[in-house]
Amino acid sequence: MGMEIPRTFDEITPDWLSFALADQSNLDGVQVTGFEIEPMGQGKGISSQMGRLILNYGCETPSGPETLIIKLPPADDQSRMTASSLNLFEIENRFYAELASDAAIRVPKCFYSAMNRPLDQHVLLLEDLTSSIVGDDVSGASYQQASLVVNELAVMHASWWESDRLNELSWLKSWLHLKEAERMESLYNDSWPKISEYGFEVPAGVVKVGNRLQSSVADIHADLSRPPWTLVHGDVRLDNLLFANDNDVSSV
Repeated sequence: MGMEIPRTFDEITPDWLSFALADQSNLDGVQVTGFEIEPMGQGKGISSQMGRLILNYGCETPSGPETLIIKLPPADDQSRMTASSLNLFEIENRFYAELASDAAIRVPKCFYSAMNRPLDQHVLLLEDLTSSIVGDDVSGASYQQASLVVNELAVMHASWWESDRLNELSWLKSWLHLKEAERMESLYNDSWPKISEYGFEVPAGVVKVGNRLQSSVADIHADLSRPPWTLVHGDVRLDNLLFANDNDVSSV
């Protein structure tokens, strides 16, 4: 029987970490005796509570990973409700639990995943890749980085191209569903007018395109719903990419 999923960093305990690592990571007998947690991602638009765990096993030779990344749903109700309405947590959780090993792209190793949908509780313990270079949406990518990302995505798309398995993964978002198109159109039309509230200047060309898109989201959905189909990342941007060097990229 599993232990209760923590809802905040304050609910994480050494016993829970010991259970999680033993449960799914073939680390039977591992005993976390203490840990420190470094919150991550504040103010960067990350829709989760995310932190870096520094683990203590009470022995000179660690019997498990020295550090981990933990992800929990956001603490504030509004962010949690938005993410839950889009089913973001279940999709991410089940990707790491069911698809990560077959994704054909480099992703962090998952040490533990669990969720309780009725209570809207989700948790991931992931490989710590903070030594990598984090992409930056504002600064942009180098030519080498951009080429690497495009090539990696091509490998993933080719691996899942017209795969029969896609029909078995009912939890994946599909552009085919009318409700999904209506939800995206509603989100866009609710969000776009608020752009003027932000404190940075939006170029006139972007405003023009943004205004035109308000009446075109459903049509774009229809175009993207046409076959052939494959598995897509869904949120490819530099802030979600980690570069070890110009020959290695990981997606989160």
